[in-house]
Amino acid sequence: MRAHKTLGTLWILFGLLQVCGAVLIVLYSGTLTLMWGSLLTRVPNPFFLMSLFHLFLIGAWIVAIVSAFFSFSAGWVLLQGNGARTFPLIAAVLALIDGPFGIALGVFTIVMVQGLVNHFLDGAEGAMPFITAVGVDMTCKLPSATMRQDRQEITRRIIPSKKNGRPCGKASREET
Repeated sequence: MRAHKTLGTLWILFGLLQVCGAVLIVLYSGTLTLMWGSLLTRVPNPFFLMSLFHLFLIGAWIVAIVSAFFSFSAGWVLLQGNGARTFPLIAAVLALIDGPFGIALGVFTIVMVQGLVNHFLDGAEGAMPFITAVGVDMTCKLPSATMRQDRQEITRRIIPSKKNGRPCGKASREET
């Protein structure tokens, strides 16, 4: 579970970035308002647009604080290693709207916490090196030829066809 500890540390660092962003919004709100106001000199109703800008600043501040809370909670849960998935998943979804680092951390967290990589690759034959957060893992497997044939057979039975003059979707008694 070393990967979860590393992920927990990254979430705590991301939470610190979110707190810094919220502080910067508060500190520079006057400058931001002045810069936005300078763009509104020739619009018909500048007061309405300025009100929308203030609502946007308040919303961005709230999102940063909520995201920081869930980031710290996700980091703490992942560092403890108790297997809880709620806080990391909420933090991952909130991080998806925060730019490149948030997107990368959010997607990686969803994949790691849900166990999608191991679920997809479990039980197959043929080893393939798989790069993880802690190095190269040789236990991941590729699907075997029999699994591919089974999938093709299932697909053939599910997708309707018009063979032998029978209507689409109807199977003959010999196939069932």
